[in-house]
Amino acid sequence: MDAIKIPEMLSAYDHAKLLNESYKLTNTTNGNFFDEEDLEVLKNMNYKSWFDELWQAAIMQRHNINISGGTDRMTFLWGVAIKTRMVTTQV
Repeated sequence: MDAIKIPEMLSAYDHAKLLNESYKLTNTTNGNFFDEEDLEVLKNMNYKSWFDELWQAAIMQRHNINISGGTDRMTFLWGVAIKTRMVTTQV
């Protein structure tokens, strides 16, 4: 991978537990909580990170050419930049 830092993603189970904890801290009604049965289903799911599924390294190139010069009475700057990016996708 070409990323400097890849985020750590929560599983559905960890996310549900975190939501339950936040509901307790904010005194939310019990209707919003994940019960033990829901948590057990989420815990046993075959979890795949959407980030791992979608992230792909890209090939990127950037080339710059700058030319500058001049005389006492005149100056010039000329520049060209080319940027290419190739991404491979899997379906």
